[in-house]
Amino acid sequence: MPEYGTFVPPDYVPILPNSEQLSDASVVWGMSLSLTLFAFIRCFSQTYAQWRRIRKVNLYMVLIWLELWSSTIIGVIYFAYMRGHIPPSFWFFGGTILLWTIQVQCIYQIILNRAGLIADNTAIIHRLKWVVFGFIVLINVAVACIWIPAQLQISQRYIRINDIWDRTEKVMLAIIDVCLNLYFVYLVRSTLIARGLSRYVTLYRVNIFMISISMTMDVLIITMMSLNNKHFYVFFHPLAYLVKLHIELSMADLIAKLVKIGSIAGRCDCVCHRDLGPNAIGFAPTIGRLSNWSPIQQHRARHRNDCRSSEDSSETEPTRLPEIRDVVQEPPRQATGDTWASSVTQNSTSTLERAKSAGLHEVPHKVNLAFVPDEPNQIMVPGVQQV
Repeated sequence: MPEYGTFVPPDYVPILPNSEQLSDASVVWGMSLSLTLFAFIRCFSQTYAQWRRIRKVNLYMVLIWLELWSSTIIGVIYFAYMRGHIPPSFWFFGGTILLWTIQVQCIYQIILNRAGLIADNTAIIHRLKWVVFGFIVLINVAVACIWIPAQLQISQRYIRINDIWDRTEKVMLAIIDVCLNLYFVYLVRSTLIARGLSRYVTLYRVNIFMISISMTMDVLIITMMSLNNKHFYVFFHPLAYLVKLHIELSMADLIAKLVKIGSIAGRCDCVCHRDLGPNAIGFAPTIGRLSNWSPIQQHRARHRNDCRSSEDSSETEPTRLPEIRDVVQEPPRQATGDTWASSVTQNSTSTLERAKSAGLHEVPHKVNLAFVPDEPNQIMVPGVQQV
Protein backbone atom coordinates (compact mmCIF):
# COMPACT_ATOMS: atom_id res chain seq x y z
CA MET A 1 0.00 0.00 0.00
CA PRO A 2 1.50 3.40 -0.90
CA GLU A 3 2.53 5.62 1.93
CA TYR A 4 0.49 8.64 0.89
CA GLY A 5 -2.36 7.29 -1.21
CA THR A 6 -3.49 6.00 -4.59
CA PHE A 7 -1.26 6.76 -7.62
CA VAL A 8 1.26 8.72 -5.54
CA PRO A 9 4.80 8.06 -6.85
CA PRO A 10 7.48 6.80 -4.43
CA ASP A 11 9.58 9.95 -4.82
CA TYR A 12 6.68 12.22 -3.82
CA VAL A 13 7.83 15.18 -1.70
CA PRO A 14 5.07 16.53 0.58
CA ILE A 15 4.63 20.29 0.67
CA LEU A 16 4.01 20.99 4.34
CA PRO A 17 3.04 24.47 5.56
CA ASN A 18 4.97 26.15 8.34
CA SER A 19 3.31 27.57 11.44
CA GLU A 20 2.88 31.04 9.91
CA GLN A 21 1.23 29.70 6.76
CA LEU A 22 -1.00 27.44 8.83
CA SER A 23 -2.15 30.37 10.97
CA ASP A 24 -2.90 32.38 7.85
CA ALA A 25 -4.83 29.46 6.44
CA SER A 26 -6.83 29.27 9.68
CA VAL A 27 -7.77 32.95 9.37
CA VAL A 28 -8.89 32.52 5.76
CA TRP A 29 -10.86 29.40 6.61
CA GLY A 30 -12.52 31.19 9.53
CA MET A 31 -13.64 33.96 7.18
CA SER A 32 -14.98 31.34 4.79
CA LEU A 33 -16.96 29.68 7.59
CA SER A 34 -18.51 33.02 8.54
CA LEU A 35 -19.57 33.64 4.95
CA THR A 36 -20.89 30.08 4.79
CA LEU A 37 -23.12 30.66 7.80
CA PHE A 38 -24.61 33.87 6.41
CA ALA A 39 -24.96 32.34 2.95
CA PHE A 40 -26.84 29.38 4.43
CA ILE A 41 -29.32 31.71 6.12
CA ARG A 42 -29.87 33.73 2.96
CA CYS A 43 -30.16 30.66 0.72
CA PHE A 44 -32.70 29.13 3.07
CA SER A 45 -34.69 32.37 3.21
CA GLN A 46 -34.84 32.75 -0.58
CA THR A 47 -35.56 29.06 -1.13
CA TYR A 48 -38.40 29.09 1.39
CA ALA A 49 -39.90 32.25 -0.11
CA GLN A 50 -39.84 30.81 -3.63
CA TRP A 51 -41.17 27.46 -2.47
CA ARG A 52 -44.15 29.15 -0.84
CA ARG A 53 -44.87 31.00 -4.07
CA ILE A 54 -44.39 28.33 -6.74
CA ARG A 55 -44.44 25.06 -4.75
CA LYS A 56 -41.64 23.46 -6.79
CA VAL A 57 -37.86 23.40 -7.05
CA ASN A 58 -36.46 25.63 -9.79
CA LEU A 59 -32.98 25.91 -11.28
CA TYR A 60 -32.01 28.90 -9.16
CA MET A 61 -32.57 26.97 -5.92
CA VAL A 62 -30.40 24.08 -7.12
CA LEU A 63 -27.59 26.36 -8.27
CA ILE A 64 -27.26 28.41 -5.08
CA TRP A 65 -27.24 25.31 -2.85
CA LEU A 66 -24.68 23.53 -5.05
CA GLU A 67 -22.49 26.63 -4.98
CA LEU A 68 -22.75 26.85 -1.20
CA TRP A 69 -21.97 23.21 -0.46
CA SER A 70 -19.15 22.88 -2.98
CA SER A 71 -17.37 25.94 -1.59
CA THR A 72 -17.84 24.75 1.98
CA ILE A 73 -16.57 21.23 1.32
CA ILE A 74 -13.48 22.49 -0.51
CA GLY A 75 -12.55 24.64 2.47
CA VAL A 76 -13.07 21.81 4.96
CA ILE A 77 -11.13 19.10 3.11
CA TYR A 78 -8.22 21.38 2.20
CA PHE A 79 -7.85 22.60 5.77
CA ALA A 80 -7.76 18.97 6.89
CA TYR A 81 -5.21 18.24 4.13
CA MET A 82 -2.87 21.01 5.25
CA ARG A 83 -3.16 19.83 8.86
CA GLY A 84 -2.12 16.33 7.73
CA HIS A 85 -5.43 14.60 8.46
CA ILE A 86 -6.01 13.69 4.79
CA PRO A 87 -3.11 12.11 2.84
CA PRO A 88 -2.41 13.16 -0.76
CA SER A 89 -3.91 10.82 -3.32
CA PHE A 90 -5.46 10.74 -6.75
CA TRP A 91 -8.96 10.57 -5.26
CA PHE A 92 -8.38 13.59 -3.04
CA PHE A 93 -7.11 15.80 -5.87
CA GLY A 94 -9.71 14.42 -8.27
CA GLY A 95 -12.50 15.13 -5.77
CA THR A 96 -11.17 18.67 -5.34
CA ILE A 97 -11.31 19.23 -9.11
CA LEU A 98 -14.87 17.88 -9.23
CA LEU A 99 -16.00 20.26 -6.48
CA TRP A 100 -14.19 23.14 -8.17
CA THR A 101 -15.96 22.31 -11.45
CA ILE A 102 -19.36 22.48 -9.73
CA GLN A 103 -18.33 25.69 -8.02
CA VAL A 104 -17.31 27.43 -11.23
CA GLN A 105 -20.21 26.18 -13.36
CA CYS A 106 -22.86 27.16 -10.84
CA ILE A 107 -21.70 30.74 -10.33
CA TYR A 108 -21.79 31.52 -14.06
CA GLN A 109 -25.14 29.83 -14.56
CA ILE A 110 -26.54 31.94 -11.71
CA ILE A 111 -25.37 35.09 -13.49
CA LEU A 112 -26.99 33.96 -16.75
CA ASN A 113 -30.17 33.02 -14.89
CA ARG A 114 -30.26 36.57 -13.52
CA ALA A 115 -29.82 37.96 -17.04
CA GLY A 116 -32.66 35.80 -18.29
CA LEU A 117 -35.09 37.56 -15.94
CA ILE A 118 -34.94 40.83 -17.87
CA ALA A 119 -33.94 39.71 -21.39
CA ASP A 120 -36.47 40.19 -24.19
CA ASN A 121 -35.21 37.20 -26.17
CA THR A 122 -34.88 34.25 -23.82
CA ALA A 123 -33.63 32.02 -26.66
CA ILE A 124 -30.38 33.99 -26.74
CA ILE A 125 -29.91 33.46 -23.00
CA HIS A 126 -30.64 29.76 -23.40
CA ARG A 127 -28.01 29.38 -26.12
CA LEU A 128 -25.56 31.47 -24.15
CA LYS A 129 -25.96 29.17 -21.15
CA TRP A 130 -24.96 26.17 -23.24
CA VAL A 131 -22.04 28.02 -24.84
CA VAL A 132 -20.66 29.09 -21.47
CA PHE A 133 -21.24 25.61 -20.05
CA GLY A 134 -19.37 23.94 -22.89
CA PHE A 135 -16.47 26.39 -22.81
CA ILE A 136 -16.01 26.04 -19.06
CA VAL A 137 -16.21 22.24 -19.36
CA LEU A 138 -13.23 22.39 -21.73
CA ILE A 139 -11.34 24.48 -19.18
CA ASN A 140 -12.26 22.05 -16.40
CA VAL A 141 -11.06 19.05 -18.39
CA ALA A 142 -7.78 20.78 -19.25
CA VAL A 143 -7.23 21.71 -15.60
CA ALA A 144 -7.93 18.15 -14.48
CA CYS A 145 -5.46 16.74 -17.02
CA ILE A 146 -2.69 19.11 -15.91
CA TRP A 147 -3.33 20.04 -12.28
CA ILE A 148 -3.80 16.50 -10.89
CA PRO A 149 -0.51 15.10 -12.32
CA ALA A 150 1.30 18.24 -11.18
CA GLN A 151 0.01 17.84 -7.60
CA LEU A 152 0.93 14.16 -7.66
CA GLN A 153 4.41 15.20 -8.90
CA ILE A 154 4.34 12.79 -11.83
CA SER A 155 7.07 14.78 -13.62
CA GLN A 156 8.63 18.23 -13.63
CA ARG A 157 7.12 18.93 -17.04
CA TYR A 158 3.58 18.78 -15.60
CA ILE A 159 4.62 21.07 -12.77
CA ARG A 160 6.06 23.71 -15.13
CA ILE A 161 3.02 23.53 -17.44
CA ASN A 162 0.71 23.81 -14.46
CA ASP A 163 2.46 26.97 -13.24
CA ILE A 164 1.59 28.68 -16.53
CA TRP A 165 -1.78 27.09 -17.28
CA ASP A 166 -3.21 27.58 -13.80
CA ARG A 167 -2.77 31.34 -14.00
CA THR A 168 -4.01 31.40 -17.58
CA GLU A 169 -7.28 29.65 -16.81
CA LYS A 170 -7.85 31.90 -13.79
CA VAL A 171 -7.53 34.93 -16.07
CA MET A 172 -9.91 33.33 -18.59
CA LEU A 173 -12.51 32.68 -15.91
CA ALA A 174 -12.16 36.25 -14.67
CA ILE A 175 -12.76 37.56 -18.20
CA ILE A 176 -15.87 35.39 -18.56
CA ASP A 177 -17.15 36.68 -15.23
CA VAL A 178 -16.68 40.30 -16.28
CA CYS A 179 -18.23 39.74 -19.70
CA LEU A 180 -21.37 38.12 -18.27
CA ASN A 181 -21.81 40.87 -15.69
CA LEU A 182 -21.30 43.57 -18.32
CA TYR A 183 -23.89 41.83 -20.48
CA PHE A 184 -26.32 42.01 -17.57
CA VAL A 185 -25.54 45.71 -17.16
CA TYR A 186 -26.25 46.20 -20.87
CA LEU A 187 -29.59 44.42 -20.53
CA VAL A 188 -30.56 46.56 -17.55
CA ARG A 189 -29.73 49.75 -19.44
CA SER A 190 -31.28 48.80 -22.80
CA THR A 191 -34.31 46.84 -21.57
CA LEU A 192 -35.34 48.68 -18.41
CA ILE A 193 -33.70 52.08 -17.99
CA ALA A 194 -34.01 53.09 -21.67
CA ARG A 195 -37.76 52.48 -21.47
CA GLY A 196 -38.30 54.88 -18.65
CA LEU A 197 -38.00 52.65 -15.58
CA SER A 198 -35.74 54.95 -13.62
CA ARG A 199 -35.93 52.88 -10.44
CA TYR A 200 -33.66 50.29 -12.09
CA VAL A 201 -30.81 52.80 -12.15
CA THR A 202 -30.05 51.53 -8.66
CA LEU A 203 -29.67 48.00 -10.02
CA TYR A 204 -27.39 49.34 -12.76
CA ARG A 205 -25.08 51.12 -10.33
CA VAL A 206 -25.02 48.34 -7.75
CA ASN A 207 -24.07 45.77 -10.37
CA ILE A 208 -21.15 47.92 -11.56
CA PHE A 209 -19.91 48.10 -7.98
CA MET A 210 -20.32 44.34 -7.58
CA ILE A 211 -18.25 43.74 -10.71
CA SER A 212 -15.31 45.48 -9.04
CA ILE A 213 -15.65 43.28 -5.95
CA SER A 214 -15.83 40.12 -8.05
CA MET A 215 -12.74 41.16 -10.00
CA THR A 216 -10.91 41.77 -6.73
CA MET A 217 -11.59 38.19 -5.66
CA ASP A 218 -10.20 36.83 -8.95
CA VAL A 219 -7.08 38.97 -8.65
CA LEU A 220 -6.66 37.78 -5.06
CA ILE A 221 -6.65 34.13 -6.17
CA ILE A 222 -4.07 34.80 -8.90
CA THR A 223 -1.87 36.72 -6.46
CA MET A 224 -1.92 33.91 -3.89
CA MET A 225 -0.53 31.53 -6.50
CA SER A 226 2.84 33.26 -6.21
CA LEU A 227 3.35 32.10 -2.61
CA ASN A 228 5.87 29.40 -1.70
CA ASN A 229 3.18 26.94 -0.65
CA LYS A 230 1.50 25.75 -3.84
CA HIS A 231 -1.63 24.61 -1.98
CA PHE A 232 -2.31 27.79 -0.05
CA TYR A 233 -4.11 29.60 -2.90
CA VAL A 234 -6.75 26.85 -2.94
CA PHE A 235 -8.00 28.26 0.39
CA PHE A 236 -8.99 31.45 -1.35
CA HIS A 237 -11.28 29.63 -3.77
CA PRO A 238 -14.01 29.04 -1.14
CA LEU A 239 -13.61 32.60 0.15
CA ALA A 240 -13.76 34.18 -3.31
CA TYR A 241 -16.70 32.13 -4.56
CA LEU A 242 -18.66 32.59 -1.36
CA VAL A 243 -18.27 36.34 -1.85
CA LYS A 244 -19.52 35.89 -5.43
CA LEU A 245 -22.46 33.87 -4.08
CA HIS A 246 -23.35 36.67 -1.66
CA ILE A 247 -23.23 39.08 -4.60
CA GLU A 248 -25.72 36.96 -6.53
CA LEU A 249 -28.00 36.61 -3.51
CA SER A 250 -27.92 40.38 -2.98
CA MET A 251 -28.70 41.02 -6.64
CA ALA A 252 -31.63 38.61 -6.48
CA ASP A 253 -33.01 40.40 -3.40
CA LEU A 254 -32.58 43.79 -5.07
CA ILE A 255 -34.36 42.70 -8.25
CA ALA A 256 -37.23 41.25 -6.21
CA LYS A 257 -37.62 44.50 -4.25
CA LEU A 258 -37.57 46.68 -7.38
CA VAL A 259 -40.12 44.47 -9.14
CA LYS A 260 -42.35 44.57 -6.07
CA ILE A 261 -42.12 48.36 -5.88
CA GLY A 262 -42.96 48.63 -9.57
CA SER A 263 -45.92 46.28 -9.33
CA ILE A 264 -47.37 48.30 -6.47
CA ALA A 265 -46.68 51.72 -7.99
CA GLY A 266 -47.86 50.84 -11.50
CA ARG A 267 -50.80 48.61 -10.69
CA CYS A 268 -53.94 49.12 -12.75
CA ASP A 269 -57.20 47.42 -11.78
CA CYS A 270 -59.17 47.92 -14.96
CA VAL A 271 -60.59 44.87 -16.69
CA CYS A 272 -58.51 45.16 -19.87
CA HIS A 273 -55.19 45.25 -17.96
CA ARG A 274 -56.17 42.35 -15.74
CA ASP A 275 -56.37 40.09 -18.79
CA LEU A 276 -52.72 40.75 -19.69
CA GLY A 277 -51.35 39.49 -16.38
CA PRO A 278 -48.73 40.99 -14.05
CA ASN A 279 -46.29 41.88 -16.86
CA ALA A 280 -48.75 44.06 -18.74
CA ILE A 281 -47.65 47.15 -16.81
CA GLY A 282 -44.03 47.91 -16.24
CA PHE A 283 -42.60 49.36 -19.47
CA ALA A 284 -42.83 53.12 -19.81
CA PRO A 285 -41.20 53.95 -23.17
CA THR A 286 -39.19 57.11 -23.66
CA ILE A 287 -39.26 58.75 -27.08
CA GLY A 288 -36.09 58.45 -29.11
CA ARG A 289 -34.15 56.22 -26.70
CA LEU A 290 -35.14 52.76 -27.90
CA SER A 291 -36.92 51.92 -31.11
CA ASN A 292 -36.85 48.13 -31.50
CA TRP A 293 -39.46 46.86 -29.10
CA SER A 294 -40.58 43.29 -29.07
CA PRO A 295 -44.07 42.59 -30.58
CA ILE A 296 -45.53 41.76 -27.18
CA GLN A 297 -44.40 45.08 -25.71
CA GLN A 298 -45.74 46.97 -28.74
CA HIS A 299 -49.11 45.27 -28.26
CA ARG A 300 -49.11 46.15 -24.57
CA ALA A 301 -48.20 49.78 -25.29
CA ARG A 302 -51.01 50.13 -27.85
CA HIS A 303 -53.40 48.45 -25.44
CA ARG A 304 -52.51 50.88 -22.67
CA ASN A 305 -52.94 53.89 -24.95
CA ASP A 306 -56.36 52.65 -26.08
CA CYS A 307 -57.32 52.03 -22.49
CA ARG A 308 -56.24 55.51 -21.41
CA SER A 309 -58.14 57.13 -24.27
CA SER A 310 -61.27 55.19 -23.33
CA GLU A 311 -60.82 56.21 -19.71
CA ASP A 312 -60.40 59.88 -20.71
CA SER A 313 -63.58 59.76 -22.79
CA SER A 314 -65.45 58.13 -19.96
CA GLU A 315 -64.33 60.93 -17.65
CA THR A 316 -65.72 63.61 -19.96
CA GLU A 317 -69.11 61.89 -20.07
CA PRO A 318 -69.52 60.09 -16.78
CA THR A 319 -72.18 57.46 -16.43
CA ARG A 320 -74.84 58.46 -13.91
CA LEU A 321 -75.06 56.11 -10.98
CA PRO A 322 -78.57 55.17 -9.93
CA GLU A 323 -79.75 57.19 -7.02
CA ILE A 324 -81.24 55.65 -3.94
CA ARG A 325 -84.57 57.32 -4.47
CA ASP A 326 -84.88 55.51 -7.82
CA VAL A 327 -85.23 52.26 -5.91
CA VAL A 328 -88.67 53.12 -4.57
CA GLN A 329 -91.26 53.00 -7.33
CA GLU A 330 -94.44 53.23 -5.29
CA PRO A 331 -95.53 55.55 -2.46
CA PRO A 332 -95.18 53.91 0.94
CA ARG A 333 -98.88 54.57 1.67
CA GLN A 334 -100.00 52.01 -0.93
CA ALA A 335 -97.65 49.18 0.16
CA THR A 336 -98.73 46.73 2.81
CA GLY A 337 -97.29 43.52 4.27
CA ASP A 338 -95.05 41.28 2.16
CA THR A 339 -95.92 43.25 -0.98
CA TRP A 340 -93.64 46.10 0.13
CA ALA A 341 -90.61 43.86 0.90
CA SER A 342 -90.87 41.99 -2.43
CA SER A 343 -91.19 45.30 -4.33
CA VAL A 344 -88.02 46.76 -2.78
CA THR A 345 -86.06 43.55 -3.43
CA GLN A 346 -87.09 43.40 -7.09
CA ASN A 347 -86.27 47.07 -7.65
CA SER A 348 -82.80 46.59 -6.05
CA THR A 349 -82.05 43.63 -8.32
CA SER A 350 -83.06 45.59 -11.41
CA THR A 351 -80.87 48.50 -10.30
CA LEU A 352 -77.83 46.20 -10.05
CA GLU A 353 -78.53 44.84 -13.53
CA ARG A 354 -78.76 48.38 -14.95
CA ALA A 355 -75.44 49.31 -13.31
CA LYS A 356 -73.70 46.25 -14.75
CA SER A 357 -75.13 46.82 -18.24
CA ALA A 358 -73.90 50.44 -18.13
CA GLY A 359 -70.29 49.14 -18.22
CA LEU A 360 -69.28 50.45 -14.83
CA HIS A 361 -65.87 49.30 -13.54
CA GLU A 362 -67.12 49.28 -9.97
CA VAL A 363 -70.71 48.37 -9.17
CA PRO A 364 -71.91 49.75 -5.83
CA HIS A 365 -71.72 47.03 -3.21
CA LYS A 366 -74.82 48.29 -1.38
CA VAL A 367 -77.42 49.55 -3.79
CA ASN A 368 -80.33 48.37 -1.69
CA LEU A 369 -79.96 50.67 1.30
CA ALA A 370 -83.64 50.46 2.16
CA PHE A 371 -84.35 48.97 5.57
CA VAL A 372 -87.37 46.66 5.41
CA PRO A 373 -88.90 46.23 8.89
CA ASP A 374 -91.75 44.05 9.94
CA GLU A 375 -94.33 46.84 9.56
CA PRO A 376 -94.66 48.90 6.37
CA ASN A 377 -95.12 52.19 8.24
CA GLN A 378 -91.61 51.86 9.78
CA ILE A 379 -89.80 51.95 6.38
CA MET A 380 -86.94 54.55 6.25
CA VAL A 381 -85.21 55.14 2.89
CA PRO A 382 -82.56 57.88 2.35
CA GLY A 383 -84.03 60.60 0.15
CA VAL A 384 -87.63 59.63 0.97
CA GLN A 385 -89.51 61.24 3.83
CA GLN A 386 -90.92 58.93 6.44
CA VAL A 387 -94.67 58.39 6.20
